[in-house]
Amino acid sequence: MPSALRVSVDDLFDAWGLWCAEQGREQAGLKHVFSRDLRAVLPGLTTAQIQVDGERFRAFDGIELNPSAKASLEHHRATKNGRIRWAGGSPV
Repeated sequence: MPSALRVSVDDLFDAWGLWCAEQGREQAGLKHVFSRDLRAVLPGLTTAQIQVDGERFRAFDGIELNPSAKASLEHHRATKNGRIRWAGGSPV
């Protein structure tokens, strides 16, 4: 049974990338390495293949973005016309 806490892998990684940029980090790293490292520190974290409105994506069960991170991600996407694009390891 899925946890009440769920976030798409893309959303969590994009939020991580925004946080990295805000902290002056030049690169957020690679999504698969981020996912591997996150599961190493949160052993109860699981992933699931989800389908919403015909679109399939991977999600983490057992974690979610806090309201501030959700708002930052939504704002960035709204001002940058959709998904976050990466250039040289930084969100653009």
